[in-house]
Amino acid sequence: MIIFTPRRIAGFAGILVVVAAVYSVPHVVAWNPGPRAGFWVLVVTASAALWYGWLTYLLLRRSQTPVLVASFEDGRTVIRNFGAGAALNVTCVTDTGSTIARTPDLAPNASHNVNAAIRWTVTESRYLFYQDVIGRWHGTKCLGQGITNAANIPVANVFLGRVFNPPSDARRAALARSAVEHWVQLNRPWDPRNWFRRIAYRVRKRRAETRILKLIRAAIADGRLGSSFSPNEVATAIELDKVVADRFLPNHVVGNAGGERALFIQEWSGRYRLK
Repeated sequence: MIIFTPRRIAGFAGILVVVAAVYSVPHVVAWNPGPRAGFWVLVVTASAALWYGWLTYLLLRRSQTPVLVASFEDGRTVIRNFGAGAALNVTCVTDTGSTIARTPDLAPNASHNVNAAIRWTVTESRYLFYQDVIGRWHGTKCLGQGITNAANIPVANVFLGRVFNPPSDARRAALARSAVEHWVQLNRPWDPRNWFRRIAYRVRKRRAETRILKLIRAAIADGRLGSSFSPNEVATAIELDKVVADRFLPNHVVGNAGGERALFIQEWSGRYRLK
């Protein structure tokens, strides 16, 4: 999972500037100041003023920035907010962006014990994505410092700062939109404001279907799942949420009423197999 942060974007831009400078050095010619020199002095002065204003904005923004860290204490994962601002819509995800747990909003110096069991090891990273009061996304990378889950395993935390591409699950969880509003937006083909929403919804839906089908095929190949299976067996074999499995299999059988893509064949009540 590639995360775009201001530091990484600035680093990439700096590399481009250095490459452009190296390329331009052999073509530099002498410059004799003329009547236009005053204009460029004004441009440089205005740029310096804008830069000073931007630094002032960054200092003010720090008073609204939350900083979340995770720790593993007495067999439980605890998330704390050490920042100066409140953390909203907190989501904990895996390396691939799959949601592990969500926590309530955290005020400065507040903490929350996560009920879900989060496995902390040196081989798998966890990410915390959350918003500040302005709606900007921030992230923290967390990694366990032990091979096995001890009673008080140390967890390393790296604050990523501003994040521009949080996982789609975190974005959906942060949407203050009812199911009726979502349905209306997806069923207005004449409204250009919802074209991108419909396309993004279909892309996410197709990617989720492909990912679950790939996991089911891998579970069957490994022997963790038989050729005939129930939703409960699928949820256990591929670590899928039971509610998702109960809805996914019946909605993707041959002849389903919803017109979904047919991926399975229903052998008898509650049992399915791949098409």
